[in-house]
Amino acid sequence: MLRAPKGLKAATSMIWSRPSDEDSILDETPVFQGWINKQGGGRRHGFKNWRRRWFVLRRDCLDYYGNDSKLFCLGSIDITRAIIRVFPNQGAVKMPDWELREDCHVCNTKFGLTNRRHHCRSCGWSLCQNHSKWMIEIPKLGICTPVRVCRECFLKVRKELEESSLVTQSTEQAFRESEFSSRRRSMSRKTITLPSVQKPNLFVVKSPERELWLHTEQHGQMKDWVNAIKKQISALQSAEAKDVAKNPQWQIDFKSLSNIKQVADGAFGVVYKASLWGTPVAVK
Repeated sequence: MLRAPKGLKAATSMIWSRPSDEDSILDETPVFQGWINKQGGGRRHGFKNWRRRWFVLRRDCLDYYGNDSKLFCLGSIDITRAIIRVFPNQGAVKMPDWELREDCHVCNTKFGLTNRRHHCRSCGWSLCQNHSKWMIEIPKLGICTPVRVCRECFLKVRKELEESSLVTQSTEQAFRESEFSSRRRSMSRKTITLPSVQKPNLFVVKSPERELWLHTEQHGQMKDWVNAIKKQISALQSAEAKDVAKNPQWQIDFKSLSNIKQVADGAFGVVYKASLWGTPVAVK
């Protein structure tokens, strides 16, 4: 797709031109546009900064600019194979009821001046210091910063984060030290790194190449953006499915394949080398 390279001035006619063929791949007509707060790539005092950017949703991409004049394209993300995830605001989800026990739920040690009562933010148990020393983020409760939890909830939440391919400050080291190299490659493509700063109306747009963490000032604005992006992604996938239907490929009997050997783990699946009727083939 033709557009202004990052940091270069683009011709206004290129950005806003409407082609005669509405199905043209060069269609740059905005579908939805407005201000969104975007997490930047640079770090300041250990945290990534957030900047207010003018976003423009087009047919198959999401562009962002420094202001609404749209003269300098700062970046873009292809939404053809993108996914979008929304995270609840803290307080919007019912939190667990906190126990008011006089002793620790695990070891039954009495609370007092030297043994303070703590609570697991995930299950609500009353715990002593030794049994509430684990810290982790709980995105499903809208908690994006590490909070105190018990050991059982720590293991449970960490497993949920791993299964949903979410990387946080607390789990980043564990993901890096994953035992299998193929698992590390898979995670590098699919993982989403949760921001280290709590933000309202938070959502992420993730493509195979990059991810954009975004948040809006109003909840209604976030819903409008999420619905618009999801609608475009759905339309692109439907168009791709129709194109495949018009151009059917050979139907291979996989039982006829022999000498199957994995040769690569690409961005869109595992690639195998095999032999079909005596002819070398590659199968994805």
